[in-house]
Amino acid sequence: LTSSGYKYIFDTAALSSTIGNAQIQLSTDLYSSLGRPIKKIAIVYEDGTFGTGGATAQTKQAATVGLQVVLNEAYHAATLTDATPLANKIKNAHPDAIYSTGYTNDSVLLVRALKSIGVSVPIVGAIGGFVDPTFGTALGAQATGAYAVNVGDVTRFPQLNKAFPLRFNQPLSVTQLFTALMTDIFAEALEIKPTTDPTVLATTMHTHRFTKGLSGQMPSGYVDFGTSGRNSAAIVLLEQWQNGSLVTVWPAAG
Repeated sequence: LTSSGYKYIFDTAALSSTIGNAQIQLSTDLYSSLGRPIKKIAIVYEDGTFGTGGATAQTKQAATVGLQVVLNEAYHAATLTDATPLANKIKNAHPDAIYSTGYTNDSVLLVRALKSIGVSVPIVGAIGGFVDPTFGTALGAQATGAYAVNVGDVTRFPQLNKAFPLRFNQPLSVTQLFTALMTDIFAEALEIKPTTDPTVLATTMHTHRFTKGLSGQMPSGYVDFGTSGRNSAAIVLLEQWQNGSLVTVWPAAG
């Protein structure tokens, strides 16, 4: 949508194509740095727009960096009740890593099935099911070690992280973080130029670099929509489930 010339649409996060590329790039960079290069991969995904978009980006990026795709398999998330047949296909393909794009329930079923048949290679999920706090809660210790690409790190926002569960009785997720971020940006824009005219507000959004509040706590230190409405400072991180929480593991700090 931000590539279509609309003046009233703003996106704070990275594009889905960027996220799909990052699943491959960040994880292969990490494992190369550990002396365990990834050469063969399995790509599994829900068969809707979200999953197929991620899988397409992963397949293209795999070709770019010279990875062999030993399995490319879609499934229907709404009817998936047992992921064991899919897990067996993955196991029989002998990948060095698994790349998954799905929602929470199907991602939980997949990881549970992989663990039950002893598949221990890295699994890297896209933002979606793998970053949902419910993923960690449902899987418990089985979530440990699973990777997820994410568009934000909620631990960078300690005040919001502390206040949110007290108010809403659930952990802060990255989706909720970005909702709060956008609200914060609207407030800053209206402080810069108070108005009830959406055209004036949109102009402020397009022309101002936002640095206060949550915007200033982003890794870049700002949010900038420019003429397109897409945040030029958006990032993608590789996180890992450790002790029930997501921890940023790549790019390395510093």
